[in-house]
Formats: sequence, structure tokens, C-alpha cells
Amino acid sequence: PAPAPLRPGSEWPRVKWSVDLGACIDASPLVLACSCSGELRPALCVIGSHSGRLKVVAARDGRVLASFELGGRVESTAAASADGHTVFVGCDDGRLYAIDLCGRRIAWSISGGDHFKASPTVDASTGRVWIGCYDRRLYVVDPSTRPQGVRVQTVEFDGPIFASVVHHAAARARCAFVADLKGSVRCLDADTCGTLWRANTGAPTFATPCVVPGRGRQHGGFQVVVAAVNGHVLSLDGVSGSKLWEFAVGSGLPVFSPPAYESTLDIILFGCHDGVLRALDASGTLLWEEKSRAGSAIAAAPVVDVVSSMGTPSAVRAAYCNRDGQITLIEFRKLSKAENTGGGGGSCDSKGLRLVSEHILTWRMTGEVFSSPTLLSGQIFVGCRDDKLWSLLVPSRA
Repeated sequence: PAPAPLRPGSEWPRVKWSVDLGACIDASPLVLACSCSGELRPALCVIGSHSGRLKVVAARDGRVLASFELGGRVESTAAASADGHTVFVGCDDGRLYAIDLCGRRIAWSISGGDHFKASPTVDASTGRVWIGCYDRRLYVVDPSTRPQGVRVQTVEFDGPIFASVVHHAAARARCAFVADLKGSVRCLDADTCGTLWRANTGAPTFATPCVVPGRGRQHGGFQVVVAAVNGHVLSLDGVSGSKLWEFAVGSGLPVFSPPAYESTLDIILFGCHDGVLRALDASGTLLWEEKSRAGSAIAAAPVVDVVSSMGTPSAVRAAYCNRDGQITLIEFRKLSKAENTGGGGGSCDSKGLRLVSEHILTWRMTGEVFSSPTLLSGQIFVGCRDDKLWSLLVPSRA
């Protein structure tokens, strides 16, 4: 069976290819892109599954270019080095693996004290790999010390770490933000790994933090937005860690979906276990919300892609997955009161603009989806619990 459109008579999405990974896929696909005539085009897709296999797939036609058998199931989304030659991925066997894409081999691995369910992050300034572990430690790995050996630094945390690390170059220091399952959120110096501040969400935090421009943004001010399983989304001042605002979903259900910031429209998008996708502005005001037709939980992060016309951003597309396998593609715009003749939308933002949406496409996969989709150049890549990685084509316009 293939993904089925929910709009009667629709020919979209079109299946480009699918690849079987032997067991269900919870990781999100890593898509490596190349520039073609000034436009980014997907080139390679890397993903692992519960079978312990990690596959490297040609984005164009789905050919499997390399396959690796790791020591346990893979829930971690892979991350790439700056040159794109190496990818890093965590595994349930308690190891972080480095895969040499050019040599098609496992270059090295390091051992942690428990499962690596978190996805690694590569510090673009230093090339160091940051990944949290269920042993309540953060591992900071420096691959540049090879062949003498990979240098590993660890930082103790209050609870297991499921979320990815987020880096940000602030005016005073390069920062790394880490959340754990005890609700602790910590800002570390990205060079020394020393703690700059710490805060607490009041509940376990699975969602990766999100850096958003904040008060004094013209002077480099920023905030760290964190979502927790008590249904609250908090904003913390990036410099001090003090709470700026807090938003509670009306249902009180958990938020596992990492918030995603989109700078063109200046909005924060996140899903919830109540099946509602919400958009906040940078001050925590609810601008828009919509309950998906499926109604089931949204566990993974929504993804955004800017639509341009004549080189100018004209709209923003967002794709998100419900756990039952429904995927929705929406297009957002901000309109003035005069332009918004059709009504709709939530509160206006600080400039008096209202966020409005248009449904482009909705379809259902052939299994549950815990993976975030990747959206690039009209192509969606998504892992599914039907054991397959799918590549789907979507229309350029409705």
C-alpha cells in the first residue's frame, strides 16, 4: 500500500520512492543537500531504524548507496560534519557512531553508560559533537584528535537526556542549551562546557529547546523556548535564564513536539498530544491554532520551508505529522486587517498583522509516524512505522 490522499480525487502526494529498513522508523531523516543553479537540491538521505540498520540513500531515486549494521536499534536522528563527509548517530547499544560516507565504513565509535536516544548536534565552529545520554551525562566529542584517539568530555546532569543540544553564538559567549528528563534546562559555555545558568521547566522535557530573538533583539537579545510534558511552553532569557513568559495549552496534555521558530513570519510553531498545532509570537501570544483532522497526538517537530517568488519570500510552508500517520502541509501568510477580507486567524501580532493559513495537502501514511518530516524543494522525506523511508512529491501550489 502507498500513502493515500485524504482529499477525494487528489493526485498528490506522488510517491517518488520508498526504502525498507527492516523495522519501524522513529528517527527523522537527515537530508544532505547540494546547490544547483543557486537552489538547494536534496542529494543524500541518511536514516536508521529499530532493526539497527543505518542506510544512506540517493535522494533522487532511492538507491541504497551504503548500509551499516549497528549494535542496537536507532532512534537517534543523524547529524553531519561541516564538510558532509561524516555523519554521527546515537544507538541503543550505548554507542555514538561516526560513519565515513566517502569510505562507506564505520570510522569510529565511543561508548556511553546507557542508551543514546538523543540526536547528536555538531558545533559548526569547532566540529565537536554534542549528544546527551540516558546515563545522565552530556558527551562532547572532539573528532579532530584522531588518529591519536577521540577526545571525550562529559558533563553530569540531573536526569537522562533525550533532547538535542542547541548552539547559539551570543554576544558574550558561545552557548549550548541542554534540557533533561528532570526538567532541568542548562546553558553551557560551548568552549569550556562550564555552566552559565540553569532553570527548570517543572516537568520532564523531551523537546529540544529553540532559540528565538527576544527583548533587545536589535542588540543581540534572545530567548530560549522550551516545551514540557505538563503542557507548558516557557521562554527563558538567553543571558540570565530568568523566565520571560509561559504559555499553557488549554487541554493540559503533554508537549513532546520541539518548538520550531520561523524568522520570516516571526512565529513559534509546536504540536501537542491534543492533536493541535499552535503558533505563538515571540512574546508568547497565541496567533493561530488548529486541531488536525486526525485528532491524534503530534509528537514530532513541525518543519518549515520558505516559498519564494522572484527571489522574495512570499509565504511559509509547514509540514507536520500526527502519530496515527496523517501528514498535513499548510501554507502561512501574515495579512493586514485590510488584506484579511476573509476573516479567520487568531490574535494580531505586535505590528497588527494576522496569521492566516491555507491547507495545501493532507494524506495518510501506511503506519504510525513518530518522525519529523524533512521538506525541501517540493520533496518530503519521512520515516514511518511501516518500516519504510518514503520520498513524496508535493505540488508547488494548491
